[in-house]
Amino acid sequence: MAYIYGIVLLAFVPIVQAQQMTTCRLASQSIHNDARLCVYVGANRTYYSNTVSYDAGPCPPQYSCVYRPNSKGFNLKNVVKNIKDTFKGKD
Repeated sequence: MAYIYGIVLLAFVPIVQAQQMTTCRLASQSIHNDARLCVYVGANRTYYSNTVSYDAGPCPPQYSCVYRPNSKGFNLKNVVKNIKDTFKGKD
């Protein structure tokens, strides 16, 4: 009985496809308070941003990120503004 129940459960589990990854290279970094904002660009205008603690050191020169061709780029000024707003909310 348990064997049949297991087969039924497996029938309803969605199949997850592995995401394609690409190497993103550091395009820009900005420091605000105790955080460092790292902006990366990869193949076919794949954009990715990451924040790291200032104490962790500089942003890594490259990063493995999800391949998203022709993704909308980051406006660094808006990203920094959003991060500042987020930090204001934590105080």
